[in-house]
Amino acid sequence: MAAPRPRGLSTAAACRRVAAAGGPFFDVLFDEGTARPEGEPLPREYLDRVHRVAPRFVRTLRATAADARDTRVRRALNAYAAKVQRHVVDSPDLAGLTPENSGWLLDLGELCGDSLD
Repeated sequence: MAAPRPRGLSTAAACRRVAAAGGPFFDVLFDEGTARPEGEPLPREYLDRVHRVAPRFVRTLRATAADARDTRVRRALNAYAAKVQRHVVDSPDLAGLTPENSGWLLDLGELCGDSLD
């Protein structure tokens, strides 16, 4: 008799789910039309769009973390969700998301690699 398959999402399946949910979030967050000189406020329409898609992305990250079978994946997705929550969702003007402190945005790429492309 074969051993039962482990329950939960594989790392690849979790990354595919996150990639699908992350597309709209990153498309809005990195909208080239919103580039501004440092110190200039971001347009209200842009902030509204970011704050519309970011909570959905956080919910998907948390749900996927809960469904993942690998502890490392669960921890990484929960940590990423917390950062998106703190730096994007809870920040009315995204002031905390600067080039100097936004390297964490690349953490999903380190976890999931090519599946995020």
